Amino acid sequence: GEATLQQAIIVDEGTGLHVLTVCDTTQDQDYLLTSEAMDALLKRLRETYDAVVIDGPPIMPVADGRGLATKADVVVFAVRWRKTREQAVRAALRLLPRNDVNLGGILLTAVDMRKQSRYGYGDAGFYYKQYKSYYG
Repeated sequence: GEATLQQAIIVDEGTGLHVLTVCDTTQDQDYLLTSEAMDALLKRLRETYDAVVIDGPPIMPVADGRGLATKADVVVFAVRWRKTREQAVRAALRLLPRNDVNLGGILLTAVDMRKQSRYGYGDAGFYYKQYKSYYG
């Protein structure tokens, strides 16, 4: 409430992305993320931008993430490759309110393409040498 939306948005000079960070506050974050004010903010952002990406908290340990997921058009789980156990992913997915969340998929992060390429023929990593310059 101390700045306008345009004053609060940070424009990254390198990418041109517009970023709005959560303020450091002692107020209940869960209330802030699930409030009517958040609904109004998201509506305004959707009217202004082609895409709004919300980098939310982890679903399992933080209830805020589950509430925030219901406000998104699509939810994409970011899962760290070879670090996050399948059981943890399944448990987190079960915590989402099924009728209120549109799950778009799961995104693997921090994939080691060299290690992934060792899995052999039939795996996308098999073609690592052919497309490694694309990601380099």
